[in-house]
Amino acid sequence: MRILLIFIMLYITSCSFKPPKNQWQFKSSNSFDLYIQNFLKSNDKMAKNNLKRAISNAKNSSDFTQLAKIYLGRCAIRLSVGESIDCRSYQKISHLVLDKKLEAYYHLLSLSIKTQEIIYLPKIYQPFAIALVDKNYSQAIQEILKQDKITSKLISTRLIKDRLDNQSKNKIIEEVSFYGYKKAVIFWLRELKNSTTDRRKKAIITQKIYILEN
Repeated sequence: MRILLIFIMLYITSCSFKPPKNQWQFKSSNSFDLYIQNFLKSNDKMAKNNLKRAISNAKNSSDFTQLAKIYLGRCAIRLSVGESIDCRSYQKISHLVLDKKLEAYYHLLSLSIKTQEIIYLPKIYQPFAIALVDKNYSQAIQEILKQDKITSKLISTRLIKDRLDNQSKNKIIEEVSFYGYKKAVIFWLRELKNSTTDRRKKAIITQKIYILEN
């Protein structure tokens, strides 16, 4: 009886520690999430390592969907802090994936999305994209405020940054500061500085940027 109980316990234990299916995918996704966090916090060395692990794990399969998501996600998060859109890595493999959701997201980032593609976007972006296609920028700003994911807000606001007033920019700076996203804070401080005419306020913003960068 004791031997039987030991056998059952060993069996249960071995099952509980059994690696999940597509473990590479979980590792890749987790590493990419860490990349986004460290990138936005200006932990560049850690971000680089996170991204390397994410890509390495994604390349353990002949299904390139996860790899395409990483390439497109990297493009989006870099765009969100003022870098030029560079989705070449995604474009090189997009024909091997043929995913309507990823293509719609790519077209949103490149401001070339069509009305019929909006349905394929994540739901959090759909109302914003509708307003964007209609060129109803005041409505687009209202839809951004409803987004409950900070990275989505960063990406959306970047796409219409020239349509934002200083009050909206200050609100974004306050929110990203809460998360400690230093890279995003600096980007929006620069945007605020460019649209500020008050010399005293402009000087204060300049000092803040200098301190954050040094």
